[in-house]
Amino acid sequence: MVRNRRRIPVGLMSLLALIVVAGAWADDATDRARELTQQARSQYAAGQTSKAIALLEEALALCPTYTAAQPLLAVAYQTAGDVDKALDHYWAAQRASFPAPAINASESSLRTRELLVQTESLLVMLANRDRLEQKLRPLLSDPVLARIARQHSDEMRDLKYFSHESPTEGLKTINDRFRRVVTPTGAWAIAENIAQRYAEGMYSLTLPNAKRTHGDWMCSPGHKANLLSPELEKLGVGIAVNEKGDYWATEFFATY
Repeated sequence: MVRNRRRIPVGLMSLLALIVVAGAWADDATDRARELTQQARSQYAAGQTSKAIALLEEALALCPTYTAAQPLLAVAYQTAGDVDKALDHYWAAQRASFPAPAINASESSLRTRELLVQTESLLVMLANRDRLEQKLRPLLSDPVLARIARQHSDEMRDLKYFSHESPTEGLKTINDRFRRVVTPTGAWAIAENIAQRYAEGMYSLTLPNAKRTHGDWMCSPGHKANLLSPELEKLGVGIAVNEKGDYWATEFFATY
C-alpha cells in the first residue's frame, strides 16, 4: 500500500512535466514565427517579395495558428501576382476577426459566416489591387479594425440607420469607436467608408455586388481618397446582413 501511494505522485509529476514541456515548445514556436514575420516585413519593404513569402510560409509551418503572419502573406502573394494564394490568406486573416462559431451553430449561420468572410476579404483585396496599380503600399488586414467596422455595420442594420454618426453614446464618431478599442502610443490617423445595398426580392450579399460596392466607392472622390491614402496602413472590413440579404458594409482605415 505504501508503494502504491508513492507511485501516484510520481505519475502526476511526470504528466505535469510533459505539459510544461509542450507549453514551452509552443511558446518557442510562436516566438520564432514572430521573428520570421518581422524579418519578412523588412524583406517585403525592401522589395524582396519572394524572400518575404518564404519567411512567412516558414512561420506558418512552425506555428499554423500564428494569424499575425496571414495579412502580410496575403499582400505579398498579391504583389507577386498570385491572386488565388493571396485570397486564401485574406480569408485566413479575416476569419481571425470573428469569434469562434457556437458549438450548436446551424448550417445556415455557418454558411452566412463564411460568405461574410469571403465578401469582406474581397473588399480588402480589391482595395489593394487599386493601391498596387497606383504604386501605393498595400493595406494590411487588421482584425481589431474589422471588429470596429463590423460593430458599426451591425448597429446600422439593427437600429435602421445609415450614417457615419452613431446614435449610441460613446460610439457617435469614428474617433469614439476607434479610441474605445485602441489606445495609440504615437501618431495615428483614421478614416471610414460605409455602404448599403438592398434590392426588393433579391439576396444582395454576393461577391459580384461587393465588387459593385467597391466600384461605387472608387467613383466617389471622398471614398476613393480614403482607399488610396498613402497615410493609411491598415484596413478592417465588417459587413452586416439581414435575413433578406440586404447588407451594410464598413471599411475602417487606420495607421497606429
